[in-house]
Amino acid sequence: MERKNTVEIFQHLLSMCNEISAMYKAGLSHILMQHINECSKVQQTDDLSIIYKNAFTAEGIWDLANEWVIRGMEESLEEMKMLFQSQKLLT
Repeated sequence: MERKNTVEIFQHLLSMCNEISAMYKAGLSHILMQHINECSKVQQTDDLSIIYKNAFTAEGIWDLANEWVIRGMEESLEEMKMLFQSQKLLT
């Protein structure tokens, strides 16, 4: 998985704000999870440590993004970055 920083991840999600909102309203939040999982698999490898690290990271991003969406995406990109950096969750 190409390492993205927090701002890039949440910029990407904000760029899909309307689509994400429609998915959640239709009870299809799992599509966002699938999207995040697919994005984590852009690098083809047989290295198990990379495969499992990417899976772990993707699920963490999914949980963070899901919570952010459920809360109405109220926090700005900079607020999200500061929250994660203070917890040493993401760069």
